[in-house]
Amino acid sequence: MCKSSINLARVIYDAYPDADLLGIDPEQDCRSLDTLYSKVTEDTLGDGLFTFIVVESVEGGEGTVDGAIRVLERAREDITAVLQTMMPYASKVRPVELTLRELGSPSPAHNVGVDVLCEHGKLWIRPEGYGDACSADGQGWPVALEVWQGRLRVIVFDDINSEDPHIIDMEKARESNRETR
Repeated sequence: MCKSSINLARVIYDAYPDADLLGIDPEQDCRSLDTLYSKVTEDTLGDGLFTFIVVESVEGGEGTVDGAIRVLERAREDITAVLQTMMPYASKVRPVELTLRELGSPSPAHNVGVDVLCEHGKLWIRPEGYGDACSADGQGWPVALEVWQGRLRVIVFDDINSEDPHIIDMEKARESNRETR
């Protein structure tokens, strides 16, 4: 497909998560970027992010794929800057679901829920059912990743009956330390 025949409206619509909930008829409303632009600026879709993407692609990106990519990359950089500024103040737990699989035998997969908390520049990890000696069940954070005195380290409370953590200095794992052969 050559660049001039790309229907940017349809590319944006098809790429957008949950686009089917937008109230847009892709055959009718995505015929061209101008048609989609008219739809999102005249109707209330209830999805400000999709509207933003379309409007920025037309107005800031001049209706071209390269222009749309340019303005969306800039928006991503702006959002990243705001998120990075906000993260040290965050206290919200962000659950992450992991699937752990036994490597030594053909046992069935085991699902373990994991809470992750970024607080004051430290990343805390709480696998469901695991904790530390000083916290009530379901409240402890037995694993942490932090930078201490310029060095990356992992802190692990590996014994629920002990307040003493194991601290693993990660500096020897730096890629710049790899020996050439």
